[in-house]
Parts: sequence; structure tokens; C-alpha cells
Amino acid sequence: MDILSLKKLALLGAHQKPLELSSVEFATHIDSSQQTAARKLKTLEDEKLISRQILPDGQLISITKNGIDLLQNELNDYQGSFREMAT
Repeated sequence: MDILSLKKLALLGAHQKPLELSSVEFATHIDSSQQTAARKLKTLEDEKLISRQILPDGQLISITKNGIDLLQNELNDYQGSFREMAT
């Protein structure tokens, strides 16, 4: 599971509405090659964390309920850790 790539997609807004994004564009956001970015997107799709609709010059990417739930769990974990540190 690639939580960092999923997080980046959320920061780009894919959790709110479909995001039009090419693999080349995503590669710049995650500082990787186009091939690596495409592989990461395919893996996230295979894990049912995102859905993709292929377009002629890119793709529409949406974070699924499973993906949102995973991100919410990550957030809860971080919040719990920082609460513990504050006490």
C-alpha cells in the first residue's frame, strides 16, 4: 500500500471530485519517473483505493471510500500520537 501517493492525490483534491491528471503530471508531484507514477496509480487502483477513468490525454482519478477510510485511519493514528506526546 502506497499511503504517500494516496495522500498526494488527496492533497490535489481527488477525495472531493474527480481529478484530471496524467502520469507525467503525477510524476512531478511525487518526484518520480512517469513509469513509476503510472505503476503507483495502477497499484492504488488494484487495491481499490482509487478509481480511474482513462482519457485521451490523461485520466480522471477519484479516491474511493476505501481510500478515504484508509486516509482517515492514518489521520486518527497521527492525532492519537500527537495527543499522547502533549500529555
